[in-house]
Amino acid sequence: MRTHTLFKVAVLTGLLALSGCASKVTQPDKYSGFLKNYSDLQETTSATGKPVLRWVDPHFNDSNYDSIVYNPITYYPVP
Repeated sequence: MRTHTLFKVAVLTGLLALSGCASKVTQPDKYSGFLKNYSDLQETTSATGKPVLRWVDPHFNDSNYDSIVYNPITYYPVP
């Protein structure tokens, strides 16, 4: 009986700890200030299923694009 109660307490504690680590969208008071206006960002779900904020140009037309240009970056740190 005592083991069963301890197990329940351990599971409950673990669930509470995990819920504190759950992915959440950043609250407005925690914004970095990188953008001047965050009001146009919309909450959506990323490919991994996590909630994210994003902005898409309302005039975006994917038929205007036919390729992606990728230029690799080489970093040369100063010794």
